[in-house]
Amino acid sequence: MIDTPSARERHGIPPGQWRTPIDRAAAPARGVRLVSLRRIRTQSVDAMMRWMPQYFRGEEARGLAFTTQFVLSGTGGGAWAMRIAGGRCEVRPGTMEAPDLTIRMPARLFLAIHRGDRSAAWGLVTGRIRLAGRRRLFRHFPRLFPTEAPSTPFARWLFLARRRWRRPRRRRPPA
Repeated sequence: MIDTPSARERHGIPPGQWRTPIDRAAAPARGVRLVSLRRIRTQSVDAMMRWMPQYFRGEEARGLAFTTQFVLSGTGGGAWAMRIAGGRCEVRPGTMEAPDLTIRMPARLFLAIHRGDRSAAWGLVTGRIRLAGRRRLFRHFPRLFPTEAPSTPFARWLFLARRRWRRPRRRRPPA
């Protein structure tokens, strides 16, 4: 399974660990092992865009159908067209007529976001990422295209705090 924050949450794997405890009583012994996205990370926009359909999570795209035009500026940038429909993702170089969403950003920022080094939300706040068209579609990207999970001590503490907070609480009987 690809190492993403949602996969860690779903299987209860805190940052810094890479697998669930193996249940040897089950036949066959089962466990979940996370695979780092760094294995498919590249240093060029061209290679990254061509890899996007490989780590696209189609099960998260149920009911979604839209087109996106990426306009990446700077070294290694260019125009890329993406179509998401029917649980599939298609990416090709070039432009498209009337995309649902247009995303403009520096090519280096695009790579940094996919490596997990930069935040897309911060890019929007600072104006380095510009959106046009149906802007709300941008909110689906973290779910559809996973990024590297943070592994700092603060991220581990936050994971454990969230897990405790979500645990069902027992109600005390009325006195």
